[in-house]
Amino acid sequence: MRQSLSALLVLLLVVSCVRAPSRFTRAQPRDVLYSELIGQWRGSIEVRSTDRMVPQILPSNLTVLPAPDRDGLELRYRYGKESGTVVQSSSHWHFGRALDAAQWGGALDQTLQHYAVVERSGGRDGEPLRLVLEGDGVEDNRPARIRQTLEVRTGSLQLRKEVQVAGEAFSFRHALTFRRAE
Repeated sequence: MRQSLSALLVLLLVVSCVRAPSRFTRAQPRDVLYSELIGQWRGSIEVRSTDRMVPQILPSNLTVLPAPDRDGLELRYRYGKESGTVVQSSSHWHFGRALDAAQWGGALDQTLQHYAVVERSGGRDGEPLRLVLEGDGVEDNRPARIRQTLEVRTGSLQLRKEVQVAGEAFSFRHALTFRRAE
């Protein structure tokens, strides 16, 4: 009886050890997104300023790294302007584990912009992931609703920013379009 009780306990221990890791090995949606984005990217930044009717399209490079706090991403942009000057800037992204909220901001920003994910589609079984984020902010020194749309496909990503100032429709501000450079 004692041997059969010991064998039963050993069997229960083995079964619990085999089953338990499956709970912990399932990747969170945010972690999958982060792993897709880390690396080197090449593409362009399309910018439409309020004083210019025709958008500027600037060749650009993007490096995406884990942020120093290990809970987000650091994006380092490098692009050339028409004047020949090279601009380098960076921003930080922090997404909720379930991709339901985000914080976003430039390296020089005192606080990060907070967004709610108002639309999420794809991202499973190789489908492109599309996230639409909206939050309140400031544009041209006026309160505004800011919409960021992030689309991640195999080997490419696009980020589009639109702004809605009180009483107006959303208007295009810029789009970043990249292909994996590695």
